[in-house]
Amino acid sequence: MATRVEAVFKPQTEDAIMDLKVFHDFSDTPYEWTGTLAADDNNGIRVTDGEPELTVDLTKANGFAEQQMDRHRDVYMDGTHYISIEASGVGGEEPTTIFEFTIDGAAQ
Repeated sequence: MATRVEAVFKPQTEDAIMDLKVFHDFSDTPYEWTGTLAADDNNGIRVTDGEPELTVDLTKANGFAEQQMDRHRDVYMDGTHYISIEASGVGGEEPTTIFEFTIDGAAQ
């Protein structure tokens, strides 16, 4: 089962971002990403090689951002079984509304 993290939000008219950190199996240390991707090329999420933050562009017009992960969960093998997230951000004068976070493929 593929793993992904998604955020659904009310699009902002001013510059606003939200940082997401992903934690595997109750770790205190967030996962560090490999590769660098611009938000425009990666479903609204900027990824920087070696950094733990996924930076969500809250001005994305459809209010949807998603990060897919190459990890797969197999219930009979060692590997990541649980995923949690931490969100923080910087907004403008208008209220920031996050409707939902979804984590798919983390546990069965």
